[in-house]
Amino acid sequence: MDADVRLRAKKILAPKLPIDDLNATLKLNDGVLSFAPAAFGVADGRMEIYSTFDGSKRPSKVKIDARLRHLDLKRFLADTSFAQKTLSPIGGRIVLAGTGESFRELMATASGNTFFAMSGGEISELLIRLAGLDVANALGVAIRGDEPTPVRCALLNLQGQNGQMGVQTLVFDTANSVVSGEGNIDLRDEKVNIVVLPVPKGFSPLSLRSYIRVTGGFKNISVFPDPIKTGTDSVFKKLFNVLTMLVMTPLQPRDLGQGKDVDCDALIAQVQNQDPQGLVLKDVQKPGEPATSGNRESAQRHASAR
Repeated sequence: MDADVRLRAKKILAPKLPIDDLNATLKLNDGVLSFAPAAFGVADGRMEIYSTFDGSKRPSKVKIDARLRHLDLKRFLADTSFAQKTLSPIGGRIVLAGTGESFRELMATASGNTFFAMSGGEISELLIRLAGLDVANALGVAIRGDEPTPVRCALLNLQGQNGQMGVQTLVFDTANSVVSGEGNIDLRDEKVNIVVLPVPKGFSPLSLRSYIRVTGGFKNISVFPDPIKTGTDSVFKKLFNVLTMLVMTPLQPRDLGQGKDVDCDALIAQVQNQDPQGLVLKDVQKPGEPATSGNRESAQRHASAR
């Protein structure tokens, strides 16, 4: 069976999903199904999906190229108190290829790149203070009230083969702190193992600065201090980490405010220069550039041109 279908929906009623509209072209030819593209209006931005599903062989071969432009994350968190203190907007690209008869099998064999970038917006100051185990400043925020702190930029770049995705770049830069990270995501076993380090940009008189390990299955992720990267996969290691963190606290040079502003433009340019296949989108929103309706119209024109 062959088919050539175009679907346009000016309005989509999906109360729990921030989907606004749809413009999709679907083609089926000799057992190969392709979207070229399926363009969604999502969270005041755009998501374009260029996909190929080759069902002529077993297991099926799947290629996915999803492009996210200026998505407002507040739309995803509309029913939470955190929504008004969260970051936005975000853009990126997911380029993966794999085989399988289900989404889980596809992820277990996936190879490719995932790239997300964000600049501007806000995030809860209390959340940032707690992420850095900054006791003194967290108490101050709790007393005077949690106010959003500006986000300068954030960047996540993953690359991998056969379901093993390694963190190439992880940076989250706010007005108060800069967070960097390393590690990997195992799509085959659905596990994550990432270590992040928050570094403050100002002095704090009382904190428990430490590496923070994010680990476990996708459904039961654990976040725990890991000051010398020994791991947190047993009760003994967790107890050792707590004792080590308490001993090392008076010696933490990071409390002296050694965090520096990240050169966001240079960081994004570096990732793009290391991308000979052109997988990273070139229209990533730059720091200081407002997320206006013009951004969305530009993305819509870009999708129409393709």
